Amino acid sequence: MQKLRAGLLLMLTLIASTVHAAPVKALHVTVDLLAESAAVVPGKPLWLLLQFTPEDGWHTYWKNPGDSGLAPVLNWQLPAGWQAKAPLFPTPEAIPYGSQMNYGYHGANGLLVELVPPNQIDTTAVELQLDARWLVCADACVPGRGEFRLTLPVAHSPSVNPEHAALFANTRAALPVALGGEGVYRVMDDHVQVEIPAASLTANTLQVFIAPGQIAEPGATPLITRQKDRLQIQLTRHTYFSDAPEQIEVVLTQAGKGWSVPARFVSP
Repeated sequence: MQKLRAGLLLMLTLIASTVHAAPVKALHVTVDLLAESAAVVPGKPLWLLLQFTPEDGWHTYWKNPGDSGLAPVLNWQLPAGWQAKAPLFPTPEAIPYGSQMNYGYHGANGLLVELVPPNQIDTTAVELQLDARWLVCADACVPGRGEFRLTLPVAHSPSVNPEHAALFANTRAALPVALGGEGVYRVMDDHVQVEIPAASLTANTLQVFIAPGQIAEPGATPLITRQKDRLQIQLTRHTYFSDAPEQIEVVLTQAGKGWSVPARFVSP
């Protein structure tokens, strides 16, 4: 009888759960929050997707928005013991605007976020809340904000939601691929010198994106040369450069593909 009651309680919880929060239809963009799994498993990562669908001609931004713009800001309200990791951004595109160069996305794009629940959850369901802010731009820019709420049952094994499987797969395919290895970078008087392992890439057709912002000038053309199995990239130092972080991310794009490699700071 106890097993029957427990099964009925779980069934009712599953019926009441929402793996897809109510979409926010804001000015010039629709934003959705989706869960990859239909249930939470204690101690096992739970992947969520914040999906942006801007209107034609409008765009949202990468983690380094470039000369102007604003990256999405995610503020989570999670149960005790939960952790939210930094969002994973798809490979960006360069978006010129007059004399400025911005980094972001035209068309639908999504941020993947890994949530880590505690090893023990004492409730039959959990509620996950997100306060998200963004900027969508065309000839003008419009800030937006959305509040999202997901309620998921707690289970002993993961259960992938088939309705969202293709979208999550496509979003993962849009992420830059880890290039392997680690690069280094140096900050000079007027430029930033980056050296990364990249034996398989052709230097003269690459686009370069650096995160965080205010390291290199987005609109300046990089000088890329090859030294055996490594690429040396010389970038114009950003006008507002103030401090060298311990590590930067270098994203390279070529023929519609993207690669990512970390580069640690070393003294000149």
